[in-house]
Amino acid sequence: MPFLPKAIASHRYWLLLYLATADVGFTLIYLVSSLLQNQALPLFSFEQKFTIPVVFAAIKLFLIGCCLVTSALWKYCLFQRSSRYLLLTMGAGFLYLSTDKLFKFHHLLQLPDWMPSLPGGGGAWILFYLFIQLLIITVGFRDLTKLWRFYPQGALMICLGIALFIVGGLGTEIFNHLILQPLLWRMGWGDRATFATLKNTVEESSELLGESIALQGLVLFLLKQRHHYFNLQAKKLS
Repeated sequence: MPFLPKAIASHRYWLLLYLATADVGFTLIYLVSSLLQNQALPLFSFEQKFTIPVVFAAIKLFLIGCCLVTSALWKYCLFQRSSRYLLLTMGAGFLYLSTDKLFKFHHLLQLPDWMPSLPGGGGAWILFYLFIQLLIITVGFRDLTKLWRFYPQGALMICLGIALFIVGGLGTEIFNHLILQPLLWRMGWGDRATFATLKNTVEESSELLGESIALQGLVLFLLKQRHHYFNLQAKKLS
């Protein structure tokens, strides 16, 4: 990748390796401790507030939001106003998700009764979040294609990371409400702790890995944007 300095180019994926290693480590600690003693170690629980993996995930979401906002407001930004609005909107969304991860706001979300919910009366917040995300993608599709043409590799990593984050978070919850829980009740097992642990493991590990991939893509994207800006400045001076 010629736009990166040699030192960065030779180590550009170390950030992703470090983050992914921490993701897998936190997930394994949660899974093993939950299966062995029927509850996760207090400091490594995904369900509680301000535990180590929760704070780790919140920091990554915060950094993703900051990178998106920075990419839109930075003086090196080469995009039109509409593309900047898309980046700002997505950045604000991830900054909110960062605080939501810490304080679990979605568990307290009270939505109107007329809003659709998943079977069993739960999951209305899932459909609400899914609608917002689909709306952003639909409205900003043209701008997303512009970002893709500017830097396909970085855009691919960002899209893969966000897709994994959404599928891991919302997709797992939808699967749990629509398929897993009805199946368990028909089999007479109810909501077994083991299945809940496995569901949480898949959900949280997917979200963690998605965050890491998206963050890696955003770092490369910002470096590409900066390099492109300086190239244009150099051409103007020459």
